[in-house]
Amino acid sequence: MPAQPLHDALRQLMRQGSLQIGFEAADMQGKTSSPVSGSMSAGEALSRLLAGSGLTFRYLTTGSVVIEPAPQAASSAIQLGPVQVEGQADAPASSGTLLASEGTGSYAAQAITIGRQPQSFREIPNSVSVVTRQQIEDRNLNTVADALKQVTGVQVVQYGLGNFGFTSRGLNITTLQVDGLQTADTQGAWTTDSFDIAVYDRIELVRGPAALFQGSSEPGGAINLVRKRATADTHINAMAQAGSWDRYRGELDVTGRLDADGSLRGRVVAAYDDRGSYMDHVFSRKLVLYGTLEYDPAPDTTVSIGAIHQGGPSRPIFGLPTYDDGGLYMGRRSVYMGSFWDRKRDDAERYFVDVEHHLGNGAAIRLRGDRTDRAYDFKSGAFTDSYIDRATGNVDIQQIAGDGHSRDEAADLSLTLPALFTSSDSLVVGINHSRNNSYTHWTYGPVITRNIFAPDPATAEPVFEDDAPTTAKTIQTGLYANARFKLINRLTLTAGGRLSWYTGSANWQSADSKASARLVPYAALSYDITPELSAYASYSSTFVPQTSVDRNGNLLKPRTGNLFELGLKGEFLGGALTGHAALYQIIDRNRAMTDPDFPDASVALGKVRSRGFETEVVGEPARGWNVTLGYAYTQTRYLTADEGLPGLVFAPGTPEHDVKLWAVRDFSKDTGRGLILGGGINVSSGINAESGDLEWTQKAYALLSAQIGYQFSDSFSLRLTGENLTDKKYYTRIEGWSRQSYFGDPRNVMLTARFGF
Repeated sequence: MPAQPLHDALRQLMRQGSLQIGFEAADMQGKTSSPVSGSMSAGEALSRLLAGSGLTFRYLTTGSVVIEPAPQAASSAIQLGPVQVEGQADAPASSGTLLASEGTGSYAAQAITIGRQPQSFREIPNSVSVVTRQQIEDRNLNTVADALKQVTGVQVVQYGLGNFGFTSRGLNITTLQVDGLQTADTQGAWTTDSFDIAVYDRIELVRGPAALFQGSSEPGGAINLVRKRATADTHINAMAQAGSWDRYRGELDVTGRLDADGSLRGRVVAAYDDRGSYMDHVFSRKLVLYGTLEYDPAPDTTVSIGAIHQGGPSRPIFGLPTYDDGGLYMGRRSVYMGSFWDRKRDDAERYFVDVEHHLGNGAAIRLRGDRTDRAYDFKSGAFTDSYIDRATGNVDIQQIAGDGHSRDEAADLSLTLPALFTSSDSLVVGINHSRNNSYTHWTYGPVITRNIFAPDPATAEPVFEDDAPTTAKTIQTGLYANARFKLINRLTLTAGGRLSWYTGSANWQSADSKASARLVPYAALSYDITPELSAYASYSSTFVPQTSVDRNGNLLKPRTGNLFELGLKGEFLGGALTGHAALYQIIDRNRAMTDPDFPDASVALGKVRSRGFETEVVGEPARGWNVTLGYAYTQTRYLTADEGLPGLVFAPGTPEHDVKLWAVRDFSKDTGRGLILGGGINVSSGINAESGDLEWTQKAYALLSAQIGYQFSDSFSLRLTGENLTDKKYYTRIEGWSRQSYFGDPRNVMLTARFGF
């Protein structure tokens, strides 16, 4: 191993040897490894790499270590070399713990795990972003939707109170994973999409088709939610918040060893969220409980089990209507179009098991499984069902009630093999299986009229007429492989593929949607321009089964899509600062469009294109600073579609230009106490909706935010955060029909106190 940036050398050693190595990016800044050559143990190789660096390492298990600054002797001379531990390891820890973002104090992730194995930011030849625990806490990001709003180029699509979908590059994201296992489609207004952010360490996003590890998926990208793991060191953290519109929240997080040697560890997280709204009469309450146990039956094996519960009541909303002449409602943002009897109840539970075994020489086998159950019921008089009458302000309301439940089950078995031919090579092979069953039952009351300028919520609850329930089932199975090969000194080939089987059925479909042994390829080339900067070119593909039928009553063949992407990726200051820039084009084919000869049927001839540019810089450019800065340019077009659509914008709800900036200066980094200042700006070029000759438009806008706080000690801090400081009145989503247009939040503040022991 030649002399190179120390963080690169450590990652190379993890691939080549049998050690999992944890380190903080700040400790790597400006450090170069010593060269290492010959046949030796991984521990000895690590000792030689660290020679002269001022760093040492400590064993956590026989297969995992943590890098630390070397202790100072009384003479102030640095004591070099690792702490050698004989016999029983002091504090076992899983590789998941070593890769956690919490406690690093950084916006730059130490590693990304969405590809089944830990990889550095620069090793992934795709556009990726990570929202770390530090960013979650700095910005008071209390939901997954809050976190993804801060990611470059991502649009959060609201479907109701607490229910969201996500798009990237103008295309839907329907691949939502928890620790790499698929969970339900995120696009929907009725059920809990994801669990509270209190249970997660970080959120990972890869843009573009993500069918390699998932199978059928929309081409917008994939989201991986990485849960918090139990640690051997004891930590107790608490948080309390109070903010505008009667918003209150509390969290308690306790973790530590449960036996003398730390081979058994546990973690419990509890959160309660009670929030009002800027909208009249709207509220939500949510209780979250998370518990996990981790046990090391052998030095190279970790077993993790756990469960999450989340549930509570709310008063549902479904957005506002528009005018039928292209106008938007610009009256009171607090207007509520429902009734006092409106209610909704969501409950969800997740149970999981994760077994990881290291085979030596860096190889590992991992088996994961989980089950997620969701249930909801609701009644609402807020389901607007017409345009606003320009003369009177009247709107039709379809009173509606419903209930439903679903179950997601998933399992994944993978094998990671490093150092196939060179120390930089790796191979991941695996098989996964997922199944989703859902039940939905709606009932309807009479249509009533409300006036949007003076709505009366004191209407009587109606008698709802029963309707037939709908049921659906989806089953996916896949074999996948992904390999990295160092072709020459600086050139790396990444290649892989997935063989997928898919079956989708529903009681309202005339036939099952199926795909058998469908191959989805992936390939990329990366070239290391310097030790800190790489260039890459990548290709990926996806498929999406359809439910539309042709003139003969047969289901249309699946949609197919592919991505071509060129980019630059960099890791600077020892990995404390990361950046990327990417040019891309996505083509989505076989989309359903009207059969010109049989208007009641469809043909799979539609085609759309998304192309654009993204750039993002994230991390710590200087000690005490954390910054995230991103810009996205997105252009979408119909290429082949129904009459009148070709050449038009395919995703008018995605702004063509999107800029997001947030920066924090923490003056307590050196002394343990001090002032904290932060601020940011989000700029959007605007969105619109189209229907025939009508167009509804939200013009360009900018949102300002600021923060001031103080770190009183290592264990207590206080921050006051203000959002939308200029009180900009704007829409985050526009639909040119009867509902689902949403205002953005008015000016608001949040006071947050954090305690840590």
